[in-house]
Amino acid sequence: MTDTVERLNRQVSSTSNDVYELQEKHESLDGQVRLHDERLDGLDQATQEMREAHDGLREELADDVAEVEAAVKSLTATIGWLERRVRAEQNITPVDIDHADKAMRDLAERALRGRQSASVLLSPHDRAIYERQVEALGRLRQRIRSSGEDALRHSATLATTARNSAEHRQAGAAFRAAHQGWNTARAQLTATTEAAEQAGQALQNDDERRAVHGPKVMTGEAARATLQSKLRERLSTAIADAALLPSWFTIVLGHQPSATDTQRWLDTAVSLLMYRIIYAVKDPVVALGPPPGDDEDRRAWHRSLTEDLRKTRY
Repeated sequence: MTDTVERLNRQVSSTSNDVYELQEKHESLDGQVRLHDERLDGLDQATQEMREAHDGLREELADDVAEVEAAVKSLTATIGWLERRVRAEQNITPVDIDHADKAMRDLAERALRGRQSASVLLSPHDRAIYERQVEALGRLRQRIRSSGEDALRHSATLATTARNSAEHRQAGAAFRAAHQGWNTARAQLTATTEAAEQAGQALQNDDERRAVHGPKVMTGEAARATLQSKLRERLSTAIADAALLPSWFTIVLGHQPSATDTQRWLDTAVSLLMYRIIYAVKDPVVALGPPPGDDEDRRAWHRSLTEDLRKTRY
């Protein structure tokens, strides 16, 4: 009995020592966790400070870039003004790059009539949509025929094979699939037919309008291409000769194309010249002249040109 008590006492003492050691380790771990937490808090604070500093630098940089852009624009305008002053003192007048003689006015009028005629026709995109709707009805009818024929063929197999045979089971599954396909296609037939009939009518109406307006559209496109070529040549010559360009032009496009996007600059400039000549814009300062009014075709071109001029940098 005494030996048992002593053994238990030793076990209790050993367990107490283990518990004490565990408590010490736990306290040590708690201290390390607190230390790591403090370090993490410091890292979070440092990270936040770095982010705030980065945001501040970005804002300062954005302000600096805006100031530089404004200074460049101001300098560009000043240089343009000085150039005009020097040339004015030398009696150098701006080249009349949007001048239209009788031949060019005739081209502009034909181009305008062509644009107006084209505006009553369906665009290639819209025609393609209507054509796909008509074609969809043909494909749907073919699906109905095919699934119906498949269902009949499989039903014949069902009628001539033993019910418990593999061929009969395969025919049953195939018949159900074909019948389901037939039902699905038939359910779509009414809506698809209505859409195809409307699309067909729209295409027929467009074909009739093309018979009337088609020649004017073709003549207008030819005139437009000729006018565009002449204006491109005129503008290229003026730039090559370092001619003084009019104010309405330089305000939006500068005195010459940029070195990085020359083709885009030229395309936008020629489109601007065509717009002014076709619509007889004479404003000496505003490149696109007065608002386009109710002419939807002109309004669309006006919007497109406004966006192109905004994107074209000089």
